[in-house]
Amino acid sequence: MPRRHRGWIIAGIAAALLVLLVAIGARLAEDPLRRYAEGLANEALPDYRITIGELDLHPLTLAAELRDVVVRLQAHPEPPLADVPEVRADARLLPLFTGKLGADVYLERPALSATKQQVDALLGGGAPKQTAVWQDQVRDLAPFRLALFVHDGEVTYEGPPVEEPVRVHGLIVTAENLTNRPGEDERYPAKLQVRANTLEQAQVSIDGGADPLAKPTPAVEADVQLSGLDVRPALKAIGQADAPVKAGTVEAEAHVEYGPARQAVTVRRIAIQAPKIDYAAHPESGKIRKDVRETAVEAEAWQDRITALFPITIKEASVQDGEVIYRPRVDGDALRIHDLDVTASNIHNRPSESPEFPSDIRAVGRLEKSARITLEGRADFFAQPLPGVDAQVQVEDLRLAGLRDVAEPFNVQLRQGRLDLSGRVTYTHAKAKLLLDRFLLEDAKIDYVHRPGTKAEEAARAGQVAEQAKKAQRDPTVQIRVGHGQVLNSEMGFVNKAASPDYRVYMAEMHAEMDNFDTRPEQGTGAVKVTGKFMGSGPTVVMGTFRPEKPAPDFDLKVKIVKTKVTALNDVLRAYGNVDTHGGVFAFFSELSVRDNRIDGYVKPLLRDVEVYDPEKDKDKALTHKMYQAVVGGVLGLLENRPRDEVATKTDVSGELEDPQASTWQIIGNLVQNAFFKAILPGFAQGAVG
Repeated sequence: MPRRHRGWIIAGIAAALLVLLVAIGARLAEDPLRRYAEGLANEALPDYRITIGELDLHPLTLAAELRDVVVRLQAHPEPPLADVPEVRADARLLPLFTGKLGADVYLERPALSATKQQVDALLGGGAPKQTAVWQDQVRDLAPFRLALFVHDGEVTYEGPPVEEPVRVHGLIVTAENLTNRPGEDERYPAKLQVRANTLEQAQVSIDGGADPLAKPTPAVEADVQLSGLDVRPALKAIGQADAPVKAGTVEAEAHVEYGPARQAVTVRRIAIQAPKIDYAAHPESGKIRKDVRETAVEAEAWQDRITALFPITIKEASVQDGEVIYRPRVDGDALRIHDLDVTASNIHNRPSESPEFPSDIRAVGRLEKSARITLEGRADFFAQPLPGVDAQVQVEDLRLAGLRDVAEPFNVQLRQGRLDLSGRVTYTHAKAKLLLDRFLLEDAKIDYVHRPGTKAEEAARAGQVAEQAKKAQRDPTVQIRVGHGQVLNSEMGFVNKAASPDYRVYMAEMHAEMDNFDTRPEQGTGAVKVTGKFMGSGPTVVMGTFRPEKPAPDFDLKVKIVKTKVTALNDVLRAYGNVDTHGGVFAFFSELSVRDNRIDGYVKPLLRDVEVYDPEKDKDKALTHKMYQAVVGGVLGLLENRPRDEVATKTDVSGELEDPQASTWQIIGNLVQNAFFKAILPGFAQGAVG
């Protein structure tokens, strides 16, 4: 064999022996090195307990593998902060020549866990003092520059504010340029990319930079994307499974910066797809509550919790194809708003020098099957005590029958009708305005129903409404105005089921015109004209002029009712006078003027050809009842103004106002009540009490 060949063979054998010796030496050194690495790590991080199950060295490839690496927090060891089945480190040769350690580190299937106690300890809320300076200890190590790759990781958090553990799975992380010697110009030296799934099907991606050794906590600046977040598991996770939000998917794009010098979140876009809110009213929803602004002041200011965070800006927020269901009664029909689209922009959790309402808002939706609702204007979503709004509102073709169950708790029956309106709503903590440019109520049938079972509740509600009306009248920050309103071909009535027999008083074929009605004195004179048929038969005209209240009510009112069939009032007469009529007509005339806390005017009912007792029709009635009606009829006969067969009872209503603080509508209500009980009924039944 040539000498040269023998040399190569000897060199090969020597190299093989060297490799074998290195492998044997590495194998023999693995366990001591494992213990040494474990001890070194625990010494460097005394607030943690780190264990390494196995260590495999690959000296020829400058690689090492660690298995079953577990990291625990000494103060709260369970659950482990990290449990990593496999860690592989591939050293880079070139950095070694510059005195630095360079390596690519791979973590396979790591499981990271934390509880509220552990998070507080990591952030310095109860952990030993050394925990707050672990970053310095890492910086004091030998210089290194690493790349970290995480595959199929899992993160679990348990504790407040969530009630069920929140898990992030399918975690993939790429972090390059992890170093304990960053350059002075490297604000976020590490390049970071994260992909993960959470809350069932939600996908999260993060792309940006990080400084893992920033104090007191790691810093990050990155773009964040969220897609496919189902609100149901999210609400369940935070203990709100019973919340009225029943469906919806969230998508978002944001830029996040969180570090020692700056914390801010800019949400470029957040969209909620097909949300569904199903809300059931409280059993006492028919009760009038306190002024909404007063109630909100008593509630916890949720805005404070949000504004206390770092600055948050939402450039664009939207709701698409939303649905809101309101159930006023468990056993009744639901009120449904659907096809709801909302867009809002320029939302901030910090006060700014921008206008009073910094955010734009637009909402379009449908109420039930026909009505279209539009709101467009500006808002202040974080105003206190409630969000503020200044927006134009338009309602088209609102069918009142769909609001039947909403109105029922307030003793209002909506049988039919349609409503159109447009105007402006302004609300802040300092002012509240409802300025209706126009409204049209058409083909409506509406009754207020007084029931014996709700008598006390109605009285309390009426008192509260009156008190709120007084406040609105006196409060310069509250304004309600109707520019022009119309009521066409409608019927409105009052049903008294507390009387025996029960009765209904109503106006049919009602037409009304309202102009320039305003609660503010400086807005000029308002006018109203109402025509219709009282009790379905009596042509009626009501005209009113309402002057600014400075400060007391100031108005004129004229009422004319003619040719009303008296028989239509029989149930009313039986209830209050035990009177039964079978013929005749009724008329009513009134002129009233209220000014300077004084009323001047009269009410005058007129009866013609009234037949109270009809022996042929009443032959089957009890004898005593027939005698009573005959007496009433006889008295009416004595009062007749022959030959016109008329009875008139005129009542003067002039004098000082009983309640100088009463509002215009309180006074009108009292006048109507007094006219009925002190003038109209006596005209029928005064003989029964004489």
